[in-house]
Amino acid sequence: MRVTLRGMPAAQEPRHATTTPRDLLMAVAIFAVAFALRLVFLFRSADAAWPHSALYEGDAPVWARWAKALGKGEPFEFNLPMRPPGMAWLLHWLGADAAPFTGMKVLWCAISAATVALLWLVMARWFTRGAAWVAAALLAVSFGSFELATSLNNEAPYALLVTAIVGATLAWCDRPTWRWAVVLGLLNGAALLLRAEHALPVALLLAYGAWRSRGAVGWWCAAWQAALALAVTAACCVPWTLRSNEAAHRFNTVTEQQIPYRTMQPRWTPEAQAYLETLPAFVR
Repeated sequence: MRVTLRGMPAAQEPRHATTTPRDLLMAVAIFAVAFALRLVFLFRSADAAWPHSALYEGDAPVWARWAKALGKGEPFEFNLPMRPPGMAWLLHWLGADAAPFTGMKVLWCAISAATVALLWLVMARWFTRGAAWVAAALLAVSFGSFELATSLNNEAPYALLVTAIVGATLAWCDRPTWRWAVVLGLLNGAALLLRAEHALPVALLLAYGAWRSRGAVGWWCAAWQAALALAVTAACCVPWTLRSNEAAHRFNTVTEQQIPYRTMQPRWTPEAQAYLETLPAFVR
């Protein structure tokens, strides 16, 4: 036992070396309780079949319409990058493009409950069990999390991804390996496809992880691992970025129909026609 300068026993190290089977059983129990609470909340409301809820609409109707357009192979909002595509594609892959949306909301309740359980595991592994219980209990009964669990918006899956990203970042700090760098890149890429503003947490977490890892593998290796994670993150977004760039270019250069200058009254002067042709296609 370590002894402080005043002769008093030092505080015990709060971190645990590994996640034990008992921890996993506790996480399963936490998931079950949180899931049951969210199911009660869902089925006690009159809007269970809606894509959104009376308490929180968000962009849920938009995601549902986008998923329906994907199922039909039709463009949505001219394929312009108005919103990240992850949520619409997720609903499309899960077949949630038409009412009733009750089954999909049950899945969202499970995602929210899994976030509570994963938060407990992360806090117990890298902080203290007391802090883990407090954090998990607060999130399990948080009214805001109930609202997010019963509306098909991107906050619920994003919260699960962020919790996983924090845990993966701490695991990378403990064991800075190339495998963890790739895992971090994939998780951050998925989060960026759900919420574009995740770009700032990516930069901060990778910088923090590289700084924490420098003692184990050296600055150069830590920096290269962070660069690999960033490259994987960017690679996840490349297909959507290229498609969005193509759509924006088409929107600015291709007109749906030519302007009938000859039949317009009053007649347009050549100078006016030339000026109009210099404007982006979507304005003409």
